[in-house]
Amino acid sequence: MNNENMVYPSGYEVYWEPWVDAYSNDDYINMQSMFTDIKELGQEDVEEELTQEEMELIKEITEQEVFNRPLQTIMTPFGVMPLTDNTLASKRFKFWTAHTNFKIHQYHVDILDNQCEGVESFDLLTPLRFRVGIGKLFRDRDVMFDIREKLIKITEEKNLS
Repeated sequence: MNNENMVYPSGYEVYWEPWVDAYSNDDYINMQSMFTDIKELGQEDVEEELTQEEMELIKEITEQEVFNRPLQTIMTPFGVMPLTDNTLASKRFKFWTAHTNFKIHQYHVDILDNQCEGVESFDLLTPLRFRVGIGKLFRDRDVMFDIREKLIKITEEKNLS
């Protein structure tokens, strides 16, 4: 969330942002792809745009071991496992992070676990933040709206009594 453009709510609120997988290689893959695309253009296709010196530099960079994908691993209850698209949580689940301006209590957790259709997983990250995994056969927007409405309603009821 960008705090510079943040509109702070006057009442209880839940803001959403996509969950970022710390193990995702998307930036690395995009950078490698950019250099590979330039290299594959070939000298004759880009000689008008790039000098011989620039082409040699690109060739050297793409041949360096920095672009040989390192074997990443993760520690699991089953031991060390290689990190692949099949083991990346971000490739298997639709995760969203919720930010609240009220503390999350057990009654909030009970609502998330038992009363919100489409919530596949729930993780409390901090007293003001949680992550949900939304089932593949549910629309993210609908589930997030339902969560927001139910959490705000119970929070208002508990704070009025």
